[in-house]
This record gives sequence, C-alpha cells and structure tokens, in this order.
Amino acid sequence: MDRQEVKGRTTESPRACEQFEIRAAQVLEGEYVGIVSLRQLLDYERESQYTIVVRASDGGFERKLSSTTTVKVDVQDVQDQLPVFLNAPFSATVREASPPGTSVLVVGARDGDLGEPRPITLSLEGDDAGYFSLEDVKTHEDSSLSATLVTSNVTLNRENPLILNNGGLYTFSIRAQEEGAQAAVSQVTVVVTDVDDQKPVFSQESIAVQVPEDIANGTPLPGLNLVVSDGDVGENARFTLALEDIFGSRGVFSIFPETAVGRTPVIIKVADSSHLDYEDPNASSFVFKVVASARGEPVSAAVVNVTVTDANDNAPTFPKSSYSFSVSEGVQGGHLITSLLANDSDSGMFGEIRYSLKGFGAEKFRVDEEKGNIYVANCGVETCLDYERQATYSLTYSATDGGGKVTSVNIFIDVEDENDNAPVFSRREYRRTVDEGVEAFDPPLFVKSPKQFL
Repeated sequence: MDRQEVKGRTTESPRACEQFEIRAAQVLEGEYVGIVSLRQLLDYERESQYTIVVRASDGGFERKLSSTTTVKVDVQDVQDQLPVFLNAPFSATVREASPPGTSVLVVGARDGDLGEPRPITLSLEGDDAGYFSLEDVKTHEDSSLSATLVTSNVTLNRENPLILNNGGLYTFSIRAQEEGAQAAVSQVTVVVTDVDDQKPVFSQESIAVQVPEDIANGTPLPGLNLVVSDGDVGENARFTLALEDIFGSRGVFSIFPETAVGRTPVIIKVADSSHLDYEDPNASSFVFKVVASARGEPVSAAVVNVTVTDANDNAPTFPKSSYSFSVSEGVQGGHLITSLLANDSDSGMFGEIRYSLKGFGAEKFRVDEEKGNIYVANCGVETCLDYERQATYSLTYSATDGGGKVTSVNIFIDVEDENDNAPVFSRREYRRTVDEGVEAFDPPLFVKSPKQFL
C-alpha cells in the first residue's frame, strides 16, 4: 500500500470523538500504528467508560480496503469532587414549641466522586440557639448518607430576636464532610410558625400620674407612659383593653384603643372632668386597673393612680356683697378701721389673696394688702378725715388671688362728726333801724350760723 490511514469514529459512546483523537504513525514499511490521545480532560463523574471504533483504511485509489477494531477506555476515578447534597436546597416549616424529636426534613448527601466514594459525615453549623439536631443517620448501598433533622430539647421560640427580626425565618447550615479534607455546606431555611403562647405584658405594673382639676374632657392623662405588648404575631397577638374601677373612677376616664395587636401604647383620656375637684376629698384621687384580655379572658393588668392637682378654679368670696363702717373724723393716721377678709377654696399660690381699695377718696385710707386691714391714711396733717368736707365714702374693696381672679364688694365708710369747730355767724355785724316804742322787729331780724350748736 502506498499510503495507509488510521481513522477513529464512535458508535457506542457518542462523546468519544469529542474526548479523543486518533492519528496514524508508521513504524515499518507497510506497518502503521494508531495513537489515541485526549482532546480534553476526562471527568469520571461525567463519563466513566468510552467505546471507540477504530477504522484502518489503505491508500488505494481505485478501491480502498479497510478494517475496524474496538477500543474500550475505562476512566479511573480520582478524589477531585466535593460531597453532593441530594435534595438541596433545604427548607421546611415547623411550629414553635414543637415537642423534642419532631421531624423537620430529611437530608441526603454522597461523595461527589462516584468511582471510589469515601465516607462522609453530616453536622449542623450556625444553629446558635441549638434548636435542631440530626437523628436517624443511615448509610445506603450506593454509599449515600441520609439523616433526619429534628427539633432538640431546646424549645423553639419564634419570639427569639434571631427569628422574630428575620420575619419568622431561622437559617443555619448543614455540613457534609468527606473523610480526608473536602467538605460541602448547604443552607437550611426553617419557617417557624407562631402559636399563641405569649400573653400581653404591661411595661409597668403600676403608674402614678397627676392631672389638674380644670383639665378638659377628651384630654389624655399627662405623663402616662404605659405600653402593653404581646410577643405573638398576627391574630395570636390580638387582645382587648378595658378599665376596671378600684376607687372612684367609674365614668371618669376612657381608654384607647379598646382592641390592639402586638405592641401598643395605652392612651387614657378624661371622659367627665366634672368629677375632678381638688377641694373635695372624694374627688381628688382615683385608682383603676387597665386590664388586657385575650380570647375573652383577663390575662394581665396595670394599676393607675390619678391624683388631682389644684387649679385656679375658685375666685375669692366675701360673706356679704357690701359693708358699712364708721370712723370718727378726729382719729390719727394709722388708725385701724376694720379687718375685712375673703376666702379662696384653692390652695397654694392660687389661694393666696391680696387686697386693694379704689374709688373717690380712697387715698384717705390705707389697706394692708396681705392681711386685709383697712387703716386711716397718714395725710401729713393732723387728720385725713373731715366730716365737714366729706361725711361718707363709697369705695370698692377687691380681693385678688394668685391666679388673677378678682372679687369686689362695696364698702361705705361714714365719718362721724366731732365738736372740733367753734360757732361762726354768717356775718360779723348785723344792723337794723327801729322806731322807738316798737316791741318787735318788722320784718324780723335773724342772726344765723351755718351750723347749729347746742
């Protein structure tokens, strides 16, 4: 043969021609060998055996002669593959507080090298709370490994911040460790569903607040910082709120909201402020409970103590609307005429009263604004009062409390006359002419004084 060719083709292994190539090499005259070589790296896990049909053809021009032979290539496995999880990714749903040993899911894994698989072990990583464990570990005939993920003795708690803040999801990993060194890790996602195992809890067991007695209806109690929380989610976190009277509070206050879910600030408003009266011992303090109920049953409560503080809701009052006093015109400045006091039912600064006097001639008198004493003023002369100049004073006497409320009454001060002026004739000299023998003046002669003295 002038020329011979060695050509290969595959019939039983479709990928053989992709994986191998064949070339002819002459060793002697008329004798050739076919050299089979790799086109690319072998992968046992992709194909463990190849069947190659090799055809040898001569170089005839008119008629080519050929023959075939079969070459079988067995691929030997080497440890170059990580363990493989059979049913990843892993996810499951489980109720919180499930009993220990509750089955969650089954984990399967095997060595990625199929020719001579090595033993593997399974373990949990990242289960910081210790909620789960692997039980019922089995090795199967195909060298794969399976285990059941179950709940541990640690109670699964959806209210754990690790779960609650992650929307009810708890994530960790399963590690498949091949004997030797190589390992694979797959994430496990567990959806933890809620059960109604939490009751509403108040931020404080008791709280004291103060309200002014003149607070308006519908006003929230100032300084009330009370929150109630239910750690469950959804409908399991729903509860109702109501007020329960302990002392005097029935109908005085109202609560909002009456139905709540989860974490809720409590707002208590004044419903009827007419019951608030600092001056009344029976209306100056109130005690009641804020009761939280779940499914119609009371489960928790907080006590609220309300103390009513004084407001300037009372003006000063006098026993009468007008008063009359008298004083001699001859008294000296500083003479006490009377002490006139008002009463104010408020306390503290609101009950403090100051007095004043106004009106025509008020400067003739002086008032001790704290004690309510009315004195004759010191006018810088022997006496301020003169019956002959003004016999009666009509004045306004006012009492003003610490909150600015004013009450006024009329007072009349009569000046009593004293014999402090000698008789005075209206003329220094009187003259008349009369006839001798007349027994009476005609017309009569009158000698007058502006004031009659006895």
